[in-house]
Amino acid sequence: MTVCLNAAPSRAMSADLVALVDILVVNSIEAEALCDVRIDSLQSASTAARELIKRFPVVLVSVDGDGDGVAVALSEGDDFELPAKPVDVVSAHGAGDMYCGVLCVELVAGTMLNNAVRIAKERATDHVGLQ
Repeated sequence: MTVCLNAAPSRAMSADLVALVDILVVNSIEAEALCDVRIDSLQSASTAARELIKRFPVVLVSVDGDGDGVAVALSEGDDFELPAKPVDVVSAHGAGDMYCGVLCVELVAGTMLNNAVRIAKERATDHVGLQ
């Protein structure tokens, strides 16, 4: 079984919990709390994801603001970044839940990680605003 943890809100995790997690999904605030890397761009989100990959096999760090998007780090390499699609945000309420839910559904359906992340990001973006 693959375990995907959305570490929201961020808090200390026991070694037993960390050992169970296959995919860690965090936003910039949560990532900063878990690895003490300041995130203000997609590039710094990638740095944080690379730091967190020391503890988790796959890490997704989303970043909001001027550097919107998601940075993905994998223990075997092949890291990637996906910039956000510009939208007029109506409400971000539930966007993280939509993102994680779609990500997990896509992975269970057999979608490759890079495509699952892209689809989840698009659905969450559609959820928050007007294009």
